[in-house]
Amino acid sequence: KLQPGVDIDQFNAKIEDYVEEKISDVNEVAATIFVQPFKDRYLYNTYKNGEQVGGRITYVRLFTAVAFFILLIASINFMNLATARSTKRAKEVGVKKVVGSNRFHLFLQFMTESLMLAVFSALVASLLIALVIAPLNLLVGKEMTFSLVELDQPLRLLGMGAIVGVLAGIYPAIVLSNFKPLSVLKGSFKTSGRSAGLRKGLVVFQFTISTALIISTLVVQKQLDFLKNTDLGYAKENVVMINIEGTLYDLNVREQLKSRLLSNPNFLHVVPVSDSPLSTSSSTTGGFSWPEKAAEVQTNFNVIRTDYGFLEAFNIELLEGRSFDPSLVSDTANVIINEQTAKIMNMENPLDHTVTFWNRTGRVIGIVKDFHFSSLHSSIEPLVISLRPEGSQVLNLKINSENRQESLDFLGETLKEFNPNYPFEYSFLDDRYNSQYQSESVVGILGNYFSGIAIFISLLGLFGLASFAAEQRIKEVGVRKVLGASVFNLIILMAKGFLILVSIGFVVAAPLSYYFMNEWLEAYTYKIDMGISVFLVAGLASLFITIATISYHALRAAYVNPVQSLRTE
Repeated sequence: KLQPGVDIDQFNAKIEDYVEEKISDVNEVAATIFVQPFKDRYLYNTYKNGEQVGGRITYVRLFTAVAFFILLIASINFMNLATARSTKRAKEVGVKKVVGSNRFHLFLQFMTESLMLAVFSALVASLLIALVIAPLNLLVGKEMTFSLVELDQPLRLLGMGAIVGVLAGIYPAIVLSNFKPLSVLKGSFKTSGRSAGLRKGLVVFQFTISTALIISTLVVQKQLDFLKNTDLGYAKENVVMINIEGTLYDLNVREQLKSRLLSNPNFLHVVPVSDSPLSTSSSTTGGFSWPEKAAEVQTNFNVIRTDYGFLEAFNIELLEGRSFDPSLVSDTANVIINEQTAKIMNMENPLDHTVTFWNRTGRVIGIVKDFHFSSLHSSIEPLVISLRPEGSQVLNLKINSENRQESLDFLGETLKEFNPNYPFEYSFLDDRYNSQYQSESVVGILGNYFSGIAIFISLLGLFGLASFAAEQRIKEVGVRKVLGASVFNLIILMAKGFLILVSIGFVVAAPLSYYFMNEWLEAYTYKIDMGISVFLVAGLASLFITIATISYHALRAAYVNPVQSLRTE
């Protein structure tokens, strides 16, 4: 706890070299220390080389941006539909101007309509939030609250609605209030080409956002599937983990427990480990050495402290040598290394070579194939596996997959006998592995929802514009039918303009999505190749839902009897 007024940057500068000053052999430590405000720890929790580079705040910013774009799409819809259907209100504007209304009065009228719609939408939104807040909390694992009784939250929502209403209503209000009464009432009024061009540009913008969200969601889902299904180099299924606590710290008690559990055919292996294959304790560079080790080798070696049967329990592939042998007392000083450690030792074959690890001198008796003992965000690092059951913190139990509940019941009863003062608490290794990517899973699910909302809103706007376009071209369709055009020709005629706009949106969205999703994937050392399939699926999906949306109005216009549409000509 710092004194009030202490400058954090100056304080960090003072303590930066504290560790090096206190340790005589600087080669033992490669670290500097600094302080961070505790209130920032949850959101700003990722550091690289002492610099804050992100964390959970990244997802907050991401979904804030997505929410902003969804609001923007909705506002664009309002602007497009209001200006597209301006001809319907042209006579109203003309009459009001003739009887004395000026442009400012009409501008206020249309702005008020926009504002009232937005505020009413905010009220409906507050009811929806109250309904979805509980399932949303279950999804993200938080306790967010929203109350219609406490006025601060609904008032904030109403304020946001008012801002959106004003911003979305300004352009339509300017357009509608600017009509010339003479041309309107004479029947010679036409919407300007500039207004139509703006509408097309806004439709392109809408579908650029929607398509980008589709591509992003597909990439996130593909990466999640890769994380969950990639070969880690060990078997994580059907492994139960319990903490070593109480009487289980006693090696004799632990051996008795192991014998009791293995007497049950549902238990295949019982192995104590310093933590789990997902988490290792780290040694300083001086903790592991060999006679030829060069002074400049300053590598931290990860450590797994375990007992006999570790490789067998997790099906870890042994490339050379052997596993720990219970009949050889000398194995307590021997170690097993992975391929990364073998590379750093930089010798033709480190097997049977003399090494010293934590003051025990022995030999390398085995080399295992590299396996992922941490998340796929980082690369596989050098690893030393040591026979030190006394340093274990977690008991890993491989059980029969067919009798899972029966195995858990037996385990609970047995632990109650051997360690009665502690509750029976367990977790599965594969669940622990998946929990490493909980944030990504939530992002994937929420991304699906938000993409769906954005696409739905975009299609609502497209549906309205298609209705307006079909209405405007009804006489043209009648003339073409009289001259022999087929229904298919007419549907293509009606759909062509929208399909071009959606295609342009895709062309813009594809490189943008590739850039931003490639940046997101950079956080993973092991990641997917996006490939062309993601973009093809997103493009085809956009085209398909566009055709499905506008087909209704296109078919209606195509099937109208030309006598009805042309009888006034």
